[in-house]
Amino acid sequence: MSSGVTVTDEVIENFNAFKMGKAVTFGGEEIPKCRYMTFKMSSDKKFIEMDSVAPSDKSYDDLQEYCLSLLPAKDGGGKAQARFCLIDLEVSYEKEGTTFTKSKLVFISWIPDNCPIKEKMLYASSKEAIKRVLIGVPVHVHCTDPDDLDYDDVILPEFMKFA
Repeated sequence: MSSGVTVTDEVIENFNAFKMGKAVTFGGEEIPKCRYMTFKMSSDKKFIEMDSVAPSDKSYDDLQEYCLSLLPAKDGGGKAQARFCLIDLEVSYEKEGTTFTKSKLVFISWIPDNCPIKEKMLYASSKEAIKRVLIGVPVHVHCTDPDDLDYDDVILPEFMKFA
């Protein structure tokens, strides 16, 4: 099912730069080497647009923290928010006594279970639109609760399928 939502040119241009290891531009600022980007639905719900960009000194833990910050406060205030995320994940591992370091782009759709139903439906039906633009991203992970963002139990095993 397609929502009719389209991806902005800014997302496409920044993705292509990110994939090639070039500088990414967001909010008038140029980030020479970026670790991850996040995307959100535009206020009119017609486009997927840039949400944030993190420099290379950030890590998966920072992205996880950002996603968890989009959940409502424990006191019940606010609503959960969904995002699409793309991270350049670098993993070192041993195989047959040799240490390897691999870097892969990982796409994460963060659509928390406690998002408003209309937002969940819009993000779920728009996921294919952004995945079509993110050509060459091998790892896709769909996350609906904080446990799904766990690096060791979820993200790393998905990454290792492509290592």
